[in-house]
Amino acid sequence: MNYEHLKSTLLIILIGISVILTWQLYTFQPEIALLDDTVSRYVPDSLNEEREERVISEVVRPEQIIVHRDEQYGMIGNDEEKFDLFYEKLLATNLNEVNLLSTDRFPTQTTGNGVELVFPTSLPTSIFLALFGIYDEELAIPTLEIDRLFLFIDQGNAVHMQALASEEERLIEFETSLSVGDFESNYLEPFEEYTEVMTVLDETASKRLSENIYLPVDPVYVDRLSFATSPLSSEFFKQSLFTDLVL
Repeated sequence: MNYEHLKSTLLIILIGISVILTWQLYTFQPEIALLDDTVSRYVPDSLNEEREERVISEVVRPEQIIVHRDEQYGMIGNDEEKFDLFYEKLLATNLNEVNLLSTDRFPTQTTGNGVELVFPTSLPTSIFLALFGIYDEELAIPTLEIDRLFLFIDQGNAVHMQALASEEERLIEFETSLSVGDFESNYLEPFEEYTEVMTVLDETASKRLSENIYLPVDPVYVDRLSFATSPLSSEFFKQSLFTDLVL
């Protein structure tokens, strides 16, 4: 008899605990608040100062600039002043679309000597046009992803630029406002000053279009660099990730 009373008592206690826990769970309201004592839910200006704002031309840059001359190739080092100067002049030019081509060769056979820019990744046309300060509605071109550029002197004595979309195997040709004399004297003629490179076909690519990979002929010596990050305030991440919700 005592055993039955004990079981009944334990059962009543368990039921009571279950009711209490269920009620607390049902009526629970989390205390949502900022993690600090400020009344603002926004990141303070002092924390925003830690961010660095950069223009698109500083972020999107070619990894190689290759000068073509009579089946020979020279590379302008990306640490040279001429590398930055050429890229700045190119982005300041005006573009007029000339033609849209399908191609299995880049540059095309009619281009001759010129300067090739190789980007580390494909650029959507919106980003590509933004580099030149052009909006989509100002220059209607198909939605492609641009990999490489090639500038050359056209038969009409103007500097033209071919933009390659290797995935789509399409090529867009533009007429630029670059000076022919400046292009020849400052970039094509000083060929002997550049680092000699050789071409290797990208055999891993599944595309029909073959693209050259450029490697230095002679050994290249580079400086070993080490980087240290500046201290980052934990308050910035706390405010950005764990602020209260506005429903």
